Amino acid sequence: MKKIVSILSTVVLVAASCQKPVEPSLSLKDQEISAPAAGLEQTVTFQTNQDWSATPDAGWVTVTPASGSAADGSATITVSVVKNDTFDARTAKVSVKAGPLSATITVNQAGKDVVFTLSDQQLNAETAGLEKTIEFESNIDWTASSDASWLTVTPASGKASDAKVSITIKAEKNTLAKTRNAKVSVSAGSKSAVITVNQEAAPAYVKVTPASDKPFGYSGLETSISVESNAAWTVSCDAEWLEVSPSNGEGNGTVNVKAGMNEGNDKRIAKLVFTAADATAEVTVEQKGKETDGDNESFDPLPGYEW
Repeated sequence: MKKIVSILSTVVLVAASCQKPVEPSLSLKDQEISAPAAGLEQTVTFQTNQDWSATPDAGWVTVTPASGSAADGSATITVSVVKNDTFDARTAKVSVKAGPLSATITVNQAGKDVVFTLSDQQLNAETAGLEKTIEFESNIDWTASSDASWLTVTPASGKASDAKVSITIKAEKNTLAKTRNAKVSVSAGSKSAVITVNQEAAPAYVKVTPASDKPFGYSGLETSISVESNAAWTVSCDAEWLEVSPSNGEGNGTVNVKAGMNEGNDKRIAKLVFTAADATAEVTVEQKGKETDGDNESFDPLPGYEW
């Protein structure tokens, strides 16, 4: 009897020694989860013959349950992603380990959307100027700036708010005889808007003031005429004996006039016409002749005027 028991024991031991070891298995593969800014809960199911654990590397991701037994065979975990209150996207990883095997679940979450309701627009300003208040919404800090000194925007910045905010745009009076435009740029995170201001021109004017009120003597003289204008201007002369330089300019300036000797006995007269758009001003230059010149001095342009 003892011999039979011994034989049976030997057979059991031999059979046990012939069994192959169990290969560790994990059906879970590396994968990604895309989560919106509002958050997400997603289940992941896998099979394994090993005790397992699941661990996230960021506090905004949780996994339940965090571990399980090989005896369960099949496992289901819930990956929970909390709301992202920032404007930046973020990434976290959940490491699932089952014995010597592992897999990674990558969680990509979007940042919250930027709310910015201001759009590109144009404003038309009269010559006298402009003051305009514009309202918009922005859930992110914003800045506003102008690219011209004559156009201002206040305030220049603001904080994120759920309520409407406003900026005031002011254009100064345009004293120039030409239209002008400038831009106010408002930026909020990745979004922006441009407000273009177009301003009407002022009426053109030109004023002239001669340096002397005496006529030229017959031997000749050189003098100057001051020009005041808000536009580009030209000057023309109806006499070849009078030199004029320069013949054009813009804004305020000075024109030099020069006359050589008058070889005749009679006085001679020249007219200078200054033109700025539809505005003109005239100066009359008189030079004495030899017989009429008593003192051989100076210059008699009529005073300039504006219209």
